[in-house]
Amino acid sequence: MGTTVAVKRQTSSLHGDTMDTSMPTTYDSAVTSSGSSTGLVDKEFAGSLKGIFRIIEVLVSLIAFICVAVAKGRGNNGEADWCMFVTMFSFLVLIITYFLWLFRVFTKQLGRAPIKFSEFIMFVVWDILYFIAGCVAAAFGYKSAMGAGAFFLFAMLLLCAGDTFFHYRYWQSSDEGPYICGHQVGGGSGSSATSPSAAPQTGDARTPTY
Repeated sequence: MGTTVAVKRQTSSLHGDTMDTSMPTTYDSAVTSSGSSTGLVDKEFAGSLKGIFRIIEVLVSLIAFICVAVAKGRGNNGEADWCMFVTMFSFLVLIITYFLWLFRVFTKQLGRAPIKFSEFIMFVVWDILYFIAGCVAAAFGYKSAMGAGAFFLFAMLLLCAGDTFFHYRYWQSSDEGPYICGHQVGGGSGSSATSPSAAPQTGDARTPTY
């Protein structure tokens, strides 16, 4: 009888482990154990909604760039140049930051840097640039390639707006700066938080959990 109960408990625990390996349900993953924070590649980030979200943004910005580049080849000049600059610049920055997260550069080598706040500001800038680029492309949308470019530019604007919201919540839930005269003026800890130099060292920074 005791053996049967033990087998049932072991079976239920195995079923519980199976349920934990489902699709990601949060915007980003967290380092939940000492073993998960080791290794060159952060597999939790790659499989999280944040990592998937960023890959989608990279692909959409590349598609928008191709559409606008086709329109430029058909006679559009200044307006196409601006849209191509926005899409290619964001494409490069997003793919670089993706690999920085993937290879733990942010969570290890730059653990004390204000990464959360910096990424929030980055996406605010993308919101503004993509709104302007989308309006410019829509003004010349009577040409098919530029119209397609406008569609993907506004799609990218929606993606960046969503990422801005998540990054803002993540920054506000953290104890990250910026700091002025040793006092925190942002993040969730209020102005009473101390500067990073005065804060106790806790090891490597954790992977974003928002």
